[in-house]
Amino acid sequence: MDQQRFIYLLERRLDQSITGEEDAELTAFLRASGFHEEMVTTEPEINPERWDKYIDQILAADKVIKIASPEGGRIRLLKRHWRWWAAAAVFIAGISTAAMVFLTGKKQEPASLADAGKQRAQDVLPGRDRAELTLSDGRKILLDSAQGSLLQDGELKVINRHGSLDYNGNGDSVVYHTLSTPRGGQYKVQLPDGTDVWLDAASSITYPTAFSGKERRVTITGQVYFEVIKDVARPFFVKVNDMEVEVLGTHFNINSYMDEGAIKTTLLQGSVRVSRAGSQVILSPGQQAQAGDGIPLRQVQNADVEQVTAWKNGRFNFNGVDLRTIMFQLARWYDITVKYEKKPPLLHFKGELPRDLTLSQVLATLRDMEVRCHIDGRTLIIE
Repeated sequence: MDQQRFIYLLERRLDQSITGEEDAELTAFLRASGFHEEMVTTEPEINPERWDKYIDQILAADKVIKIASPEGGRIRLLKRHWRWWAAAAVFIAGISTAAMVFLTGKKQEPASLADAGKQRAQDVLPGRDRAELTLSDGRKILLDSAQGSLLQDGELKVINRHGSLDYNGNGDSVVYHTLSTPRGGQYKVQLPDGTDVWLDAASSITYPTAFSGKERRVTITGQVYFEVIKDVARPFFVKVNDMEVEVLGTHFNINSYMDEGAIKTTLLQGSVRVSRAGSQVILSPGQQAQAGDGIPLRQVQNADVEQVTAWKNGRFNFNGVDLRTIMFQLARWYDITVKYEKKPPLLHFKGELPRDLTLSQVLATLRDMEVRCHIDGRTLIIE
């Protein structure tokens, strides 16, 4: 079966439009393929019936994501979570290379079990839930290792569990805490007023342990998503560099990564007022405010809200994004350094990838789009 026929049948199986004859053809091919042979010959404890069942699990898993090449050419097929590569490689070490052949059509010799294990050991894993909490007295707590109740001050309890930090109740005193994520980290915090905040990699938020005055004020860096509890009597203010965002109750995202050129505040629900250097704009849902060095405060209509919030939903969204911007995102999420051997090509991409892929899985897709690159330790080199 050639690759075009395989992709056609796989797409029809995934969207449940496949005929009985086509389904039999696809299943027969899978059972007769190197996947099945590799499974049976290298893992004696796994019988053919179990492998057949696993094939069905792979085929039933998640939806297909289509990635278009920069030139608008053929569309690549990539399953969410990369089940053909990641799941199979976890399930049995020796078949990861075979899975790559099915995905990319590249002819490669099957890797030995030892080589496959070595390749995965050298790969760069994606970011995960990890952060550091800095207390008012300067003490620091690593949240990925400290679970359960962390602090208690009067009726205030600070509880950390599974990537989420919660402030419950009111303390006897008001002090300031800072939650910060490293490169390759993300975290969520529920502030004392019930406002939910998500932090992307290399980001931070400084906030009081109680909002006792007529205003609620926090300061951020990096990229942060807010779902603010509505309180008309106490407006919520976000300070980011020389810009301020005022809200009553709303959902919005602020991206202040300086390597991306401008601070971008994007509104999903409600209404916000963005102020900077005597200028201000009021946003409605779907609008964005932008400002930066040499960029006066301006309002953008019809922002790509799905792209803006993709990071919070566990995805990379590369629609209309150039190669440098993609590399900024990969560098933060995988905690790597990116080097260019020459001027990067002027390419713009379209499509999505899940953020739980390893770096080599992401790069396999980029290479298929004619991006020449390789990994040297924790340095990604664009050729």
